[in-house]
Amino acid sequence: MLKKYKYLIILLALFTLYNAFFINKAIHIDDHFTVSIAKAVNEDFINVPRVFFSNPILLGYYYAPIIRLFGEREAWLHIFYLPFTWLAIIAMFFLSLRFTGRGILPTLFLISTPAFIIMSQDIMLDIALLGFFLASIALFVHGADKDDNRLLFLSVILISCAIFIKYSGLMLIPILAVYSLLYRRRKGLIFLLIPISFFILWNVHNLMIYGESIFLSAVSMKLKEYFFNNISIRVFAFLSFLSGTSIISLFLIPSLLNSKRDLIVLTASLPIGFCPFLARKAFLGYSLFEKTMLTFLFIVSLYIILKIVATFLKPHNKDNIFLSIWFFILLFFTIFSQFIAARFALLLFPPMFLIIYNQMLRKRIIAFFLILAFSLSTILAIGDYHFAGVYRNVFSGLKKSMSETDQLHYLAGDWGYRYYARKAGCRIAVEPKAGDIFIMPKDQPIPYLNIRKRYLEKIYESGHKKTLINRLEYFSNAVLHDRDMHAGFYCNDWGLLPFSLSMQKVLVESFKIYKLSYLRDEY
Repeated sequence: MLKKYKYLIILLALFTLYNAFFINKAIHIDDHFTVSIAKAVNEDFINVPRVFFSNPILLGYYYAPIIRLFGEREAWLHIFYLPFTWLAIIAMFFLSLRFTGRGILPTLFLISTPAFIIMSQDIMLDIALLGFFLASIALFVHGADKDDNRLLFLSVILISCAIFIKYSGLMLIPILAVYSLLYRRRKGLIFLLIPISFFILWNVHNLMIYGESIFLSAVSMKLKEYFFNNISIRVFAFLSFLSGTSIISLFLIPSLLNSKRDLIVLTASLPIGFCPFLARKAFLGYSLFEKTMLTFLFIVSLYIILKIVATFLKPHNKDNIFLSIWFFILLFFTIFSQFIAARFALLLFPPMFLIIYNQMLRKRIIAFFLILAFSLSTILAIGDYHFAGVYRNVFSGLKKSMSETDQLHYLAGDWGYRYYARKAGCRIAVEPKAGDIFIMPKDQPIPYLNIRKRYLEKIYESGHKKTLINRLEYFSNAVLHDRDMHAGFYCNDWGLLPFSLSMQKVLVESFKIYKLSYLRDEY
């Protein structure tokens, strides 16, 4: 048994060792939601208080005892996240064996992507979702093929876990229903009623405890704000992120050009490349180089999508049809989501890489491309590690440098900024008062920029003045989330490029620390 899966065991060991270098990564972006929900579970295990969550709270239940035992130490939080990474790798390995006959290379395609590597170093919902998502498909497929009720039952339990990690897990229902119908495994449809029943019970629980369905409220909000608004931007972002956050797919394109039909498909993909230069409003402020990079990413992504369409149209191959439908269900779901991010593209990578691997004829230079992809992903992971640590370092440093009588205030914000501000004992700035010291970061979500604007207006209206007493700046060669660089790895609202690399260090975050005084004090 060990000999049969030795490459998988080695891969798990190496990836665990690799992630050990990032084990102390700071709380980052949406990590603090996981911590907040876990703390809420510890407050009331049954009737969990409504801290911010529109998604289910299973990951909060997982982390609640961990935080109770080990506190909110970043290293422990990441150590206990590793099982989700292992689950995703193991499931991808067995899915690769089933659909390609080779387990290790398609698995390496997945874990070499910056989306997988970086997200495996956070504690957001996405790698946990991916692990349950892939494991449930692998168990369902093998259970249906072998008519094994035990595997099917275990699969639907993991489907339920995926749904209760994040509502994106609901996409497993149509995907696996397609497999049951396509391969005439109708028994699988009966098993799928189990996670549907659990989901209905969850909504009943919401109505009883909170007086509303969290799921229906979230869907209603997205339908009102995002479903039709800016759909073209989300399409552009998706085309950028599909190839841009996988990287390896960019290198594999020459291996997919195997016939005249492939050249025709590539030619059909070329017109999308004109969009960054013609759609001026959507790409306002992007440099010529940035537009050229987007052109390249758009063409590669569209070519991959059209190749998958061609794969779907091939007759008498149920595996290709299933993998294609799996991909397209998630494609439409992702595009019509609230926004596009690298972590959302992750779910599309497994079927995409399984199809790509089966289409490749020239596989001898894959090792070189994998090393190159891992190297670039590592550079980005290091950049994100330092970016995540900025807020932790700033607030711990300010706390040490300030006197005991000084009280630091922060404006409403998100990500690790708010988390570490509160941890350092900072208070949220509400009304300006003489003697207050407050901090202002360069980059925060757009709603908080409006809060900052209103607070500054209050300062002048109340007769106070602000004096700059300190300024902190942080630089990096790898930028993943910055409006000025049009890099939106975590959300395309920051930019349509998934990331930006520079030979020279560029500013990624700056902080201005002000002290308020009353103008009359000067006379």
